Amino acid sequence: MNHTPYCDICERRCRLEEGRTGACGLYERRNGNIVERFPDRYLVTCPIAVETMPILHFRPGMKCLQVTTTGCNFNCPGCISTILVHELDPDGGALKTISVSQVADMAEEQGCAAIVFLMNDPLAAMPRFLRLAAEARARGLLVGCSSNAYFTPTALARLIPCLDFINIGMKGFTDAAYRACGAPEIAPVLRNLDDLHAAGVHVEVSCILTRDNADELRDLARHLAARSADIPL
Repeated sequence: MNHTPYCDICERRCRLEEGRTGACGLYERRNGNIVERFPDRYLVTCPIAVETMPILHFRPGMKCLQVTTTGCNFNCPGCISTILVHELDPDGGALKTISVSQVADMAEEQGCAAIVFLMNDPLAAMPRFLRLAAEARARGLLVGCSSNAYFTPTALARLIPCLDFINIGMKGFTDAAYRACGAPEIAPVLRNLDDLHAAGVHVEVSCILTRDNADELRDLARHLAARSADIPL
């Protein structure tokens, strides 16, 4: 349990006063502990191909059960999921309460080999994702996610033992690109990318090409190539 006033899930490290939320709006402090406000509520649970994430170099064609909630620790310009992430009422009727075991049952019943968290960031539902990942692993299912990877070392250490693959959605390759999304700097993402790869998690990286960031993406490509030729961009 985290008994400090600061959230230790993402590197924004929001100060959570009793009964108040941080940047993602999905955690609050109750009786001194940080808890999810809307545990076990899902917007989407459906089968997809792994390429949808996008993951293109890990078990091509693998059938996965996608899970999606709402909320995000970032607020990025032009976010394609902004309606789900920032405008959907988490306490509204669109989200359905489904237990961890029921989600895993759905994956097995639909012949999925993995459970994957995407569309919104698992950082906004970390305790639930960890419980779901543990249940999936216990049943022999693989676990993956798409994330901005702004994990604290504490959160990432909890996740790595039950994570098989991840797409890191990078916002660019400068601190300015991350400040535009509400985060102070890029450094935590680069640290976590290295730690995930070193731990044997399959890592792929995606980044949107805009009219004015081609040089930045070339720098990102050089950085990844210097780390490992096995990290696709």
